[in-house]
Amino acid sequence: MNDNRNKPATDKRLAATDVSDTGESADRLDRLLRGVHYNLIRLSRHELRELKMTPPRYHVLSHVLRNDPIDMGTLHRAMHVTRSTLTSLVDSLVDDGLLARERDSDDRRRVVLRGTEHGVSALETLRRVRCEHLAVALGTVDANCIKTTEKTLESVVSLLEQKNEGELDGCNAPPV
Repeated sequence: MNDNRNKPATDKRLAATDVSDTGESADRLDRLLRGVHYNLIRLSRHELRELKMTPPRYHVLSHVLRNDPIDMGTLHRAMHVTRSTLTSLVDSLVDDGLLARERDSDDRRRVVLRGTEHGVSALETLRRVRCEHLAVALGTVDANCIKTTEKTLESVVSLLEQKNEGELDGCNAPPV
């Protein structure tokens, strides 16, 4: 068996490509990114409650606003939830004035979702609160470490986006 872990690495990039090392790093980063996400949700729970925003509602609203206008079929493929769950989420966002259903101007048979001013405002409020909490935490970290982390995450996001190209919005997994 070829075990490179016991050999000194002559090139840091080569060492980083060791499958066991990258697998362990991926596992740690996955846990850390989820930890950041869950803690930001907890820290913004007051604003979430005020806006009647659950994490699933937040994700649907965010996706619609990023892809405005969007039809239900496209949204369904992107969200990985059952159609009935998505319909319930969208109905509640429409009822609360965060989203609007409209006829597509090019094809009147097609219904699209659009964000409302209230929806945009709610999402901006939540993002601002999340960024404020993140800024406080980052205020304790060395600026060079932050820059390195930003560059690393930008590279990872770029590579994942490339991997998703050609997969219908990168979302071809069945609903959970």
